Amino acid sequence: ASVARVRAATGIELSRFLDDRGAVYLRLATDPEFLADVLFALCGDQADQQNVDAHSFAAGLAGESLEAATAATLDAIVDFFRPGRRQALRQAVDKLTQALAEHNAATFYQAAVATIAAA
Repeated sequence: ASVARVRAATGIELSRFLDDRGAVYLRLATDPEFLADVLFALCGDQADQQNVDAHSFAAGLAGESLEAATAATLDAIVDFFRPGRRQALRQAVDKLTQALAEHNAATFYQAAVATIAAA
């Protein structure tokens, strides 16, 4: 049911989050608005009960809560799969997450060096 709600709300198939070179994974890990849409689709019933709309829900995702939500979402997607496939997916997600962190660190470093050089 959760996968169907996400598909209806966002058009993506969570069970294929590593297909197409990890395109859905990358969007979940790097696009806060997309992550908020997915999470709101997953938590829509609870949000309705709390009278929280999509905008207010998304506004609550920032900083550490955004990072925690991203990690929890990726973990939940991996846990959705059968145990036999789960280990391989966990390794792939861990490698992608590490590569993304290294890329972000390198990008930040390059921007910092350029800023210092321009000063």
